[in-house]
Amino acid sequence: MAKETADVARDTRLLQVKLFRYNNALSQESHYDEYEVPAGPGQSVMNVLQYIYENLDRSISFYAPCRIGRCFGCHAKVNGKTRLVCTELPPTDSVNLLIEPMSDRSMLRDVITDRSKLVSTEEQDLAQKADAYLASKAQPAH
Repeated sequence: MAKETADVARDTRLLQVKLFRYNNALSQESHYDEYEVPAGPGQSVMNVLQYIYENLDRSISFYAPCRIGRCFGCHAKVNGKTRLVCTELPPTDSVNLLIEPMSDRSMLRDVITDRSKLVSTEEQDLAQKADAYLASKAQPAH
C-alpha cells in the first residue's frame, strides 16, 4: 500500500487553473479566479472543478449531471477548445488550465450557460431522426 501511495504522489502535479467567473443574478462583472489544484493521472477537468469546489471555493458553479459524456451539459471551453469537461483530461504538456463558458450561449453563472435553445434544437433533431427511422421500418399494408 505504501508503494501505491508513493506512486500516486509522484504522478500528481499542481495545475494552475484559471476559471472564468460570472453571476448573472448579481449582475457582476466577469473576471477570472486562479487556483492551484493537484491532479493525478486519469483525472478529468470535471474532477479539477470538483476539487476546487470541495476544497478551495464553494462559490463556483458548474454543470455536472451525468459525468460520462452522454448529456452534453458540461460543454465548456478548455484551453480555448470546446470540450466536455467530464471526459476531457487536463493537458499533459502544460500545468496551465483555462476553463471558460461556451461563447455562443448566454452566460448564467461561471461556466454554466443557457442550454434552453440547444436542448430544443437537439430534441427537434432527435424527433426528426426518430420519425425517419420509424418511417423506414414501417411495413406496407397488404
